[in-house]
Amino acid sequence: RTVYRGVVNVNKHKLIPKIGRTHIKWSDDDWATQEEEMLRMFQERAPFYSTSISFVGSKWESLFFAQHYGLPTRLLDWTRNPLVALFFAVASEDKGDSAVYVLKDKKLPFVWRECTFSPLDAKSFTDADFEKVIPPSISERIVAQSGLFTIHKNPKIAMEASHVDCLVIPGELRRSFKKMLHQYGVHEASIKPGFDGLCSHLFWLRTEQHAPC
Repeated sequence: RTVYRGVVNVNKHKLIPKIGRTHIKWSDDDWATQEEEMLRMFQERAPFYSTSISFVGSKWESLFFAQHYGLPTRLLDWTRNPLVALFFAVASEDKGDSAVYVLKDKKLPFVWRECTFSPLDAKSFTDADFEKVIPPSISERIVAQSGLFTIHKNPKIAMEASHVDCLVIPGELRRSFKKMLHQYGVHEASIKPGFDGLCSHLFWLRTEQHAPC
């Protein structure tokens, strides 16, 4: 039941879903409308871009797809594989320290269930501030990253520290950790199947960032 989430900068990246972060420039009473509109547009247009698999268009499945490709949602990505979380923590250069968050609250086990309510409707949540969901294997990236999610009732509020441990990775070790992960087969090409992941990985192998500090 323990899952992991890697972040590049422990001071900048709190456990707040992307749609609730301060750099998203919309008013407090407008973000929910924008969230609904973005998901609607994604559902309309995603089938055109889907080539490797048949796109499934329910709200939950659309939300999982959209999250993995960068759309702001109320989901947070987690993984069962601590090495995958570590990769995301050290993947990019940054001046600060990285971190891996560890979520292991046994009172809230990860259980995939067929949800009959809208994932965007806060009234449908239980008394908890977030729910844990396991997606079906509808995306190559979800499978490659052993991915699952927390979905948050109010995405503008950070997950409480009582739910997680935080393992800090000093910034000066970032390059060495990334090279070590490559030796274990955890790199951009393996966790992001596709031409973008492959090309990014091949480029990294030929830069100075490949050499450990």
